[in-house]
Amino acid sequence: MRMTDRTLTLRILFMVSLGVGLLCLHAWLQPVLPLDALPKPAIKQTDGSLVLQRSALTLSPPKAPHLLPAGSKEERRISIAIKPKPLFASDCAPVHLDLSLVRGEDGRRVVASSPDGEIISALDLPIATEGMPTEPKRWAAGASYGVNQQAPGLWLERDLGRVRLGLDLNKAEQGIETRVRLGWAF
Repeated sequence: MRMTDRTLTLRILFMVSLGVGLLCLHAWLQPVLPLDALPKPAIKQTDGSLVLQRSALTLSPPKAPHLLPAGSKEERRISIAIKPKPLFASDCAPVHLDLSLVRGEDGRRVVASSPDGEIISALDLPIATEGMPTEPKRWAAGASYGVNQQAPGLWLERDLGRVRLGLDLNKAEQGIETRVRLGWAF
């Protein structure tokens, strides 16, 4: 049986489409890491400061070197070794500083510790808040309008975790129609 040009063209188009579809599916299923989770090398700046090296995201980090506040979740861990500038020509041993950025009930906080000494002063100064979580809005209320019946109404909703409860009050021919809603938020 001999293939016609049309059959051959259709088979080639099918194979190319299948390949493109599989490549798209593969790319879609690949996890996308946020930009601040990609590894980066350290950068020494002209003023002597250091943009810290960023290691790859790890899903099972070692135990934190310090206690974390109850109920908080560690988001980042920073480890710094500092060689103090010598005073009066004496050479000092390096000092290590461990930091953890945690998220808890009172927002993001920084926990600091040092195996080489005592931390005598520290400051956490929030500068930008655009990435910081806000308290979720659990209540919603509004007005509605039935287009067919030309009747106004009111509604109220409350989220309890993933469950959403609602109450509708609508004007009806025989008074007020009341509806209770139960839903799943996703």
